[in-house]
Amino acid sequence: MNLLFIGGGNMATALIGGLLAGKSSIQRLHVIEPNTDAREKLQSRFAATMRANGVEFSFDASETPDAFAKDAATSWVVLAVKPQHMKDVCERAVGATRILLEQGLVLSIAAGVSIAAIAGWLRNTRVVRSMPNTPALVSQGVTGLCAHASVPSQ
Repeated sequence: MNLLFIGGGNMATALIGGLLAGKSSIQRLHVIEPNTDAREKLQSRFAATMRANGVEFSFDASETPDAFAKDAATSWVVLAVKPQHMKDVCERAVGATRILLEQGLVLSIAAGVSIAAIAGWLRNTRVVRSMPNTPALVSQGVTGLCAHASVPSQ
């Protein structure tokens, strides 16, 4: 599985940590995070684990590696940005990030942003909304999910 996280804050950190702890079959993981401190925190926390598990990984301020685009239809994009930034993030993406947003499976963790809005901004209906709660930050959370009808069940 290929994962692109747009946003690398607390919830993204919790999700990445849970995926790695659960030995998920991640092949590539990339995080777009404009905040230098947040990128460095992710790097220091997860780099050794990802290397040990053979996960190809990278952290960047704004770009997605082109290698992701070739597997866009089977990749997941996790939109882990604040709700007030969601439209801008979705509409202004370019390059490999745009390809992934239009062709990949998209998971939003932003509260109050509908599937219809995200699908319209992305021109992609393969959207799942989730609402993780704060105990997820310590691996004790519960997450509700709601998917558009076009999202495959597997």
